[in-house]
Amino acid sequence: KEFPRESPREIKGLWRHDFFPCIPARYVLAIMGFLGFVNVYALRVNLSMAIVPMVNNSASASSNIQYNWTSEQQGWILSSFFYGYMITQIPGGYLAGIIGG
Repeated sequence: KEFPRESPREIKGLWRHDFFPCIPARYVLAIMGFLGFVNVYALRVNLSMAIVPMVNNSASASSNIQYNWTSEQQGWILSSFFYGYMITQIPGGYLAGIIGG
């Protein structure tokens, strides 16, 4: 028994009306974008805060692992977030051009 095939427009409309019947799509997109930016900023802040006890020998004497990173290595670790963010802009822009943004 074959299932009837739906066009992408019907699937898109199905998703839109079943899950968020009273919220316009632009608000859903804005909320999702906001939550994405909150996630990105939280990652950036937590990385900056987490590196301090990882390299600071005078921090708490618990069983935390200490790394002997130079300040240059710490700079590369902290900047890797921004490099990754910058590099992913290129394929993201390409996909937005093909699929639509």
